[in-house]
Amino acid sequence: STANIATLHAAMERGEQLFTTMVTAAIKARKTDGSGDQKFIEDIISSGTASDKIAGLAMVVSQDPLCTLSYMDQLVAIAHKKEQRLALMAMDALRDLLVHNLLPDRHLQRYSTFKKSQVSFTERQALILWYENELAQRVEKFVDGIERGMHDNVEFFKKKSMEVAAKLLTEKCEQEARLLTLLVNKIGDPAGGVVTKAIELLLALTRAHPNMKSVVLREVKHFLHRSKLKPRAIYSGVICLSRI
Repeated sequence: STANIATLHAAMERGEQLFTTMVTAAIKARKTDGSGDQKFIEDIISSGTASDKIAGLAMVVSQDPLCTLSYMDQLVAIAHKKEQRLALMAMDALRDLLVHNLLPDRHLQRYSTFKKSQVSFTERQALILWYENELAQRVEKFVDGIERGMHDNVEFFKKKSMEVAAKLLTEKCEQEARLLTLLVNKIGDPAGGVVTKAIELLLALTRAHPNMKSVVLREVKHFLHRSKLKPRAIYSGVICLSRI
């Protein structure tokens, strides 16, 4: 519909109504789909091995990103699991989905960015805004899982989590400020291998996006001005600055 919705609250409510209707129709269509492929994927998700379930969830989300937020929720939940092998598999799957299927080449829209007195949406715009607001919340929760991995006691898991963060940061702008801060913070990690990895990833980021060099430098400088930094962290930060 092209009818305008004049208030943000009305747009939020109408967007959710339209989304619910659309998802209900999509679920019904999947259930009545006679293809064996659809049933096979659903069987894998419900009773397959953990790795097969992750692959199945990722496949469903990639095929219909708009109507599969509940499947994405399952992937995010697995990414938060304590079992590192499964968490990493889910993190890799989510990273690929966000980069290749879900995120636009701009920041996602959120209701909080709109002034309530300055809105006018069509129903289509209200639907898209509702979806992007929901997707943004899930991306934020996913980054929570990445941050948890970067604070793990196992160095390998730390590094893999850092790689996921760097990939997202290089390819898309959603949550970029937080992801950059998380990576820069690892310059102060007690493990030398993690520090080296952090510097390598930051250098790779500046090579991929030369216009971000000043942003990275500023973030490292902020890191160096924190109170109670250990001499080794200061030394690593200076090394990072000099290499950039």
